[in-house]
Amino acid sequence: MVRTVESGKLAEFKVLAMLVKLGFSLFVPVVDTGVDAVAEWWADKPPTYYGVQVKSSSFISKYRSWAWNVDPKTFRVSESNFLILVLEDSDRLPEKVRLATRRAEAPDLYALVMPTEDFETYYALKSLRWPREEHTE
Repeated sequence: MVRTVESGKLAEFKVLAMLVKLGFSLFVPVVDTGVDAVAEWWADKPPTYYGVQVKSSSFISKYRSWAWNVDPKTFRVSESNFLILVLEDSDRLPEKVRLATRRAEAPDLYALVMPTEDFETYYALKSLRWPREEHTE
């Protein structure tokens, strides 16, 4: 059985491999800074840079769903950052979903991709554990 940290690193490498196959150049930080990689897209002139944060989760039978632990202290919210949530145990997905989402670049990778701003707005801020800014008028 693969431990959580190892599973997360495997998911990260699967995502990074797919990004390379899609034509991105990647820069991986030596120290964990809340961004797993910076993806550079040279088709745009000047090139465009995207921060990539990868999280993975196995299916949790008790909740009949997947869940990801996103640490608000290290989570980087930016208009150019993306959160990629990898679903392990893809055999739990309905067959129609697995077939519809399969890509030639990574046939065994199932993931949700969203801008970090959207994650914070629509998901994280609804969590009781996520810190909220104090708004004063």
